[in-house]
Amino acid sequence: MVSLRSGRTGAASVAAVAAGTSAGARRATKAAASLDALRFSSKRARVEVAYEVDDDTKAPEAEKEALKVVQQGTAKKSGGPLPPLTRAFQPHKNWAAAWDAIATMRASKSAPVDAMGAEELGDESGSPEVFRFQTLVALMLSSQTKDEITAMAVRQLQKLPGGLTVDSVIASDEATLQQAIYPAGFYRNKAKYLKQAAIILQRDFHGGAFASGMQL
Repeated sequence: MVSLRSGRTGAASVAAVAAGTSAGARRATKAAASLDALRFSSKRARVEVAYEVDDDTKAPEAEKEALKVVQQGTAKKSGGPLPPLTRAFQPHKNWAAAWDAIATMRASKSAPVDAMGAEELGDESGSPEVFRFQTLVALMLSSQTKDEITAMAVRQLQKLPGGLTVDSVIASDEATLQQAIYPAGFYRNKAKYLKQAAIILQRDFHGGAFASGMQL
């Protein structure tokens, strides 16, 4: 999780803590480190930068890579190397209670995402390639769009001649795709990107015949 606060004359802080899973949450409670504020000047204001890292050597490689991006970006802004890690990070005293409350609230799985999330919208009665493509389409449409609207847009696309497939998207003009996915956020751009993605899949991946979901 990365958060950033900034102001014209205020302070900016970046926190990178692996807490996306229960294992990550446990790691976040272990010894970690934060950086002393790194001060630098600009023409308009002085800005203070500080960030915290999970220093667990067992953290997944993806989390470590994400941390490197944060560190490199902060160093680039400051114009110099970052200072060494100094003091330990302590999670908020109420984090465990908050976690338990969230688990209780989500136990019923009654949120729209539970029934209309992108992973729920593909047609599993078709081939694996078609299902994967429809899942990809749902993910692309979901940006800046409510789950209910994303679901409606996917259902409309599934009514295209031949269904929602790589071939049917390529055969459709952008105006038809726009009409199908409206009122999804940024529907004009998304229609263009859907068509481009379908062309890439047809050209480079045999119409979406991926070896695995990871390759997708």
